[in-house]
Amino acid sequence: MDTTDDAKKEEHLTSALGTKQFWDERYCLELKNFLEYNDEGEVWFGRSAENRLISYLTKAGTSLNARIIDLGCGNGSLLRRLKCKGFHCLTGVDYCADAITLATSLSKGETKNDEEASNNISFKVVDLLDPNMNLSLYDVVMDKGTWDAMSLSEDCDRRLLLYRTLISQILDDHGIFIIFSCNFTRDELCKRFGMLPLRYETEIAAEHSFTFGGKTGLTSTGVVFKKVVE
Repeated sequence: MDTTDDAKKEEHLTSALGTKQFWDERYCLELKNFLEYNDEGEVWFGRSAENRLISYLTKAGTSLNARIIDLGCGNGSLLRRLKCKGFHCLTGVDYCADAITLATSLSKGETKNDEEASNNISFKVVDLLDPNMNLSLYDVVMDKGTWDAMSLSEDCDRRLLLYRTLISQILDDHGIFIIFSCNFTRDELCKRFGMLPLRYETEIAAEHSFTFGGKTGLTSTGVVFKKVVE
C-alpha cells in the first residue's frame, strides 16, 4: 500500500474516532462480549493511568465524601476502583447507552451482596456537548481520554468551547479538573483548558516513560486544573 493510501486510512480513522457512531459500535461489541464471556472490556490508557490518578487523589487528601464525576466513563473501571478506595459519591456519564449498561452491570456484579455499596456510583447517559443537559456540582471532574476523542473532529474548536464551558459550570468553587491525554502535552492542555476560572495546578508525574529515536516520552499526560474564585 502506498503512502497516499496510508494517509487516507489514517484520516478516516481519526475522523471515525471523533464520531458517536464509532463509540456506539464499540460499546455494543464490548457489551456483547461481557454478556457472552464476562469480559469487562478495554481499560482506556491502561491501569497505570488509573493508578496515577487514584494515587494523586489519595495523596492530596481528597475527602471520601468528595463529589466525583468521570466524563466519558466507558465501562466505569476508574469509578469502580475509586469505590474500592472508599469514595462513595461517584457519578459516571457517557453518551453511549451500551457503555452505561456495561458500567452498571459491572458495578452491580461487584456489589451484588452489598446494597449500600451498589448505590455509591450513579451511571447516566449524557451528551456532554448538549447545552440543555443538567448536571450537579462536583468537587472533582475527571477526563481520561474523552477530550482526546472529542478533538478528533472537524468541529474541534466548537467542541472545546462547549466542553470547557461545561467543566466550568459543573465544577464547584476550588474544585479540581483532572485530565489524562495521549494526544496532547501538558503545555497544549494548559493552552486549551488553563484559562479562568480554571488555573493550572500540577502535572501528575508518570512512574515510567519510553525512549524512541533519542527522545523520551510518556504514554499519557496527566494534568490538574483548579477552579479559582476571584
